[in-house]
Amino acid sequence: MVSRGLRFLSLSIVAAFIAALLFSVSLDTNFSDLRQLYADEQSQFLDLPSGTQAHIRDEGNPDGPVIILLHGSNSSLHTWERWVDLLGDRYRMISIDLPGHGLTGRTVENRYTRADMVRFVAGVANALHISEFALAGNSMGGGVAWAFARRYPNHVTHLILLAPSGIGRVPQETPMAFRLAENPMTRPMLRWLAPRRLIANGLYTSFVDDNFVSEDLIDRYWQLNRMTGNRLSTLSRFSLPSPPDLKQFEGAIQVPSLIIWGEDDQILPYDRDRVMWDVRTKFAGGLEENAIVTFADTGHLPQVERATESAAVAAHFLAQ
Repeated sequence: MVSRGLRFLSLSIVAAFIAALLFSVSLDTNFSDLRQLYADEQSQFLDLPSGTQAHIRDEGNPDGPVIILLHGSNSSLHTWERWVDLLGDRYRMISIDLPGHGLTGRTVENRYTRADMVRFVAGVANALHISEFALAGNSMGGGVAWAFARRYPNHVTHLILLAPSGIGRVPQETPMAFRLAENPMTRPMLRWLAPRRLIANGLYTSFVDDNFVSEDLIDRYWQLNRMTGNRLSTLSRFSLPSPPDLKQFEGAIQVPSLIIWGEDDQILPYDRDRVMWDVRTKFAGGLEENAIVTFADTGHLPQVERATESAAVAAHFLAQ
């Protein structure tokens, strides 16, 4: 009787596990359907020389100085909507869905290193015939932004980095979805398993104020990350070696820079001493000519959680 009971219990556990897996299976979402939901009248789909089609929004003052905006990992250009609202009367605001993200999706080259993303941003700027601009990036996009400024300093007038990757690195609390993607044992499962709750977990970790995490926000992240090709791109990206930190490069960034960080960032925690050391040693002019601004009670997305304050700091910096 005992062995039969244990056998029944084991079968029940296996059945529950299989049911949980089946419940978590998420099919790809269709580009055409998502375009209807998440593109708008400002959206453009640029045909790049590589054959990749880049989704961008070109908004704000068409005659103003240009700001190019780069989002973070598994995000999209929508993260900049409040900055566009707040700064668009003075600046031409160009937000970009980076390779493997948003409505840009998987690229023809199927390459997602930081250097590949730098080349992608350069391709978008060339396609728009823009040779001089300010460049702002959050998280992964911040890493792409400072790498772009190192490679193309003559094209960047100002550099704005919001909780950027590769600067002042400290141990971090990685959201569950990222931990699964980084683990070679669980990574293949994410091709089809994309529980909405994993997306929600990552978003709640990104904010201090849970009120910023709406059902619509979770749905947008969940649906765009499941667009055909995006999950494969994410798996490719997370299988790559970690890109080098700024301190591993020779020479200093020659572009005037502003660093903005949330003091309660759990994704890329702010360490004052480490960030100041990087600014002193890797930015021309050091702390005298480059600014660091932090916001209390703020997480990983200050352009959202402190939109008004961070946009005002950015505007002051750009006006100098």
